[in-house]
Formats: sequence, structure tokens, C-alpha cells
Amino acid sequence: MKLRNRNVEKLHTDDFDALIIGGGINGAATAAALAGKGAKVALIDRGDFAGSTSMHSSNLVWGGIKYMESKDFALVRKLCKSRNHLIKSYPSTVQEIRFLTTITKGFRHSPRYLWAGTWLYWLMGNGFTKLPRLLSP
Repeated sequence: MKLRNRNVEKLHTDDFDALIIGGGINGAATAAALAGKGAKVALIDRGDFAGSTSMHSSNLVWGGIKYMESKDFALVRKLCKSRNHLIKSYPSTVQEIRFLTTITKGFRHSPRYLWAGTWLYWLMGNGFTKLPRLLSP
């Protein structure tokens, strides 16, 4: 509580380049980006930091693979670039998580079609993540 009181007092006595209101993921990322550029930043929230919407999120940063099916390649490319930037900028907190999916008989796309799609997705992300793999029984 002493640290909090000291920090609140600094809001009255110190000068800041930016005041970020909202300590969720967007506010925290904005504050970190500005501080990384040398700005003196104050971040405030009405409750605990990351204690509301951010607390209930999946905490996943993704490249938009679901938009491959609708062939919205411009959006996929943009999301992949943003994901890559976050991984590069915050390597201790943003890391790749691999996922595994199964393809059941009669699925609307063939395994080869899905395999080609994952490779295209990987290429659209500049090959930044680990290579896609195909596991078979």
C-alpha cells in the first residue's frame, strides 16, 4: 500500500509526457511502448491493473488463421505481422504456442488442402514461427 500511495502522490508532484487511463492490455501495451521510446508515462486504472476485461481474455495473440478460409489474405498478413512484432518486442511475455488439431473423415476440406493452407499461412507470416507439421497415424 505504501508503494501505491507514493505513486499516487507522484501524479500530483511529477510531470509526465503521457497519462494512460486504463490498465488493461491496451493501456499497459501503450504505456510500455511509450516508455520504451523514452517518454515518462503514468498509467492509472480505477481498480487493479489487468483486473477487468484483460483478466478474462484468452491472453492469445494470433495471426488470424481463421481468415484463411474466407481468403481474406490482406487481413491475415496484417495480423501475422502484428503478431510477429509483439513476439519480437516482448519476448519474455509473448511466446509462440503450438496447437494440434484433428481432421475427421468427411471434414469439408481434405487433409492436403489444410496442409497447404497452414504452409501458406506460415509463409504469410514470413516464416517467423516454427514450421507447420503434419502428424499421421
